[in-house]
Amino acid sequence: MTLPKDLEDPRVTLLALLSAEWLPANVPSVGTPAFRTEWRGTMDDTPVVTITNRDDVDIAARGYSSIRGDGSGVASRKRGSVFVNCWSGVFATGTRAANPNPKTQAKEMWAEVERIVIAHATGSGDLEFLRTDGPSSQDEGTDAEDLHRTFGRIEYEYQLTPA
Repeated sequence: MTLPKDLEDPRVTLLALLSAEWLPANVPSVGTPAFRTEWRGTMDDTPVVTITNRDDVDIAARGYSSIRGDGSGVASRKRGSVFVNCWSGVFATGTRAANPNPKTQAKEMWAEVERIVIAHATGSGDLEFLRTDGPSSQDEGTDAEDLHRTFGRIEYEYQLTPA
């Protein structure tokens, strides 16, 4: 997966990677969730994976870490992280029978996220995944919503070559 030179948001690249590589058979109780680069919406009635809290820094002190291979300019190496949140619950349109265990579903979704990131840890183009940190889990929402979130942090590096 290559980070386009004019796109400085690794959340979008990670979202595209997750949605392209997601195997519904690995998460049979969920299938394919919705994917978005923002917090969970209040109207979500399906399991959803969100990518949030982007935090990037320049690796080099002056912001540039190397010279382009052809000598025509500078390049910047960045390191950062995002949170990946796997949400599941009993929603207004669902029933407990249709969605029996939100905690299990959220944990299974996180396992699929980890599988994809680990499979692309090296050789994934300009965006290189360094590690996953997690998962953590917590109950969210009200008793009526019975919402659960399993989440973790994904660390990455990428090369940004100014135009």
